[in-house]
Amino acid sequence: MNINKNRIALAMLMVALVGTTTAAWYFASKARTVDQIAAEASPPDDSIVGVEIEQGQLVDVESLAGTLERTGNVKIEGPSSVSETSKAIVSGVPVKKGDAVKNGSLLLEISGRPVFTLQGEVSTYRDYVEGETRGDDVRQLQSALSRLYGTPITGTFDAETASAVRKLYGAWGYNTITADSADSRSEQDVNDSDTQDGSQARNSNSESRIVVPAGEIQFIPSFPMKVSQVHASTNDPSGESPALTLSSGDWHVAFKLPKSLAEDIKQTGNSWTYEFVSNNIKDVSPGDYTMKMREVDSQSHDASKNDKQATTPFLIFDLKMDDVPEGSMAGDKVILDIIKERSANNALIVPVSALWSNGEKTFVTVIDNNKVESRQVQVTPTISNDGRTVIKPINGSLLPTETVAVGKLDRKE
Repeated sequence: MNINKNRIALAMLMVALVGTTTAAWYFASKARTVDQIAAEASPPDDSIVGVEIEQGQLVDVESLAGTLERTGNVKIEGPSSVSETSKAIVSGVPVKKGDAVKNGSLLLEISGRPVFTLQGEVSTYRDYVEGETRGDDVRQLQSALSRLYGTPITGTFDAETASAVRKLYGAWGYNTITADSADSRSEQDVNDSDTQDGSQARNSNSESRIVVPAGEIQFIPSFPMKVSQVHASTNDPSGESPALTLSSGDWHVAFKLPKSLAEDIKQTGNSWTYEFVSNNIKDVSPGDYTMKMREVDSQSHDASKNDKQATTPFLIFDLKMDDVPEGSMAGDKVILDIIKERSANNALIVPVSALWSNGEKTFVTVIDNNKVESRQVQVTPTISNDGRTVIKPINGSLLPTETVAVGKLDRKE
């Protein structure tokens, strides 16, 4: 009995062993590496890529970005040096873009000292010293102060002028600078001291006198003005570049032109249409334009090539005061569309990549729903823009519902 049981167990073990070996051989015979699978696979058929013909209007348009400008732009630079400081830096910018500027406004703070604006035609070129300085520039200073404090206009920096200066500085929280007996007069002042007024000036040398540094007064021809650009930030060096731009006067829009476009405008620009598309003046008709060459900063770092500034063409449109919305500022961005040509409203439009040529004629390939080439149609392309073109069939018809080939998706190596 035991012998029979052992034989049965052995037989079952042999069957299991044979089955396992057979399964392993079967699956091994079916296994493939990635390279084997790729080698045995056949490439798929090329697939034609097609797009439907559009029907509509195509516009050949070029857009330019420009800025609102005013004729009375004034660049404000801070002083390059400040008394009793080793370095002149911007320590404060109390104004921002859009702020109104008038006679007696505070524009900047340079190394803790103020820069005021007063009305006058001639820029400051010397310090004003109480009891010493006299001349037309003093009259200009007194004229501006008289609009604020009723200062008499005498042409001499006298006690009443000094009192008005104290009021101006004190109104903004600054102290005036004073000088003691050290003689700070110019040679002309010394010569003028032969007069009775000069004798009084000499006698005042033993007292503290107010000094107005030239760099603390910026004379502006007319007011009101507005801050159109703030160029400076705190800790910037002063006197190396404009800190502020003030604007007033008539409005216009200026667009910098690529030279190729400038040449095109000279040739055919009168037949084009110009439209403002910015929200601020989009309803304004541009009207007539002028083209002007302007100097622009050269990008060259070679000093020998940078002696002369480069000139660049600008397209300029004058604006009426009523055309400019309230709150607009010089420096605001404006977008101009230059419309060179428009197609009919029902024109046939395809991608430029749908066109092909045999060297003499231009065609499009029409494909059916199965993406099979059905026919070639000779066409004439007309207006093109942004990778699309209007076509007119010559030797056949085309419908906006049809599909044209734009290429093949070729998966072959």
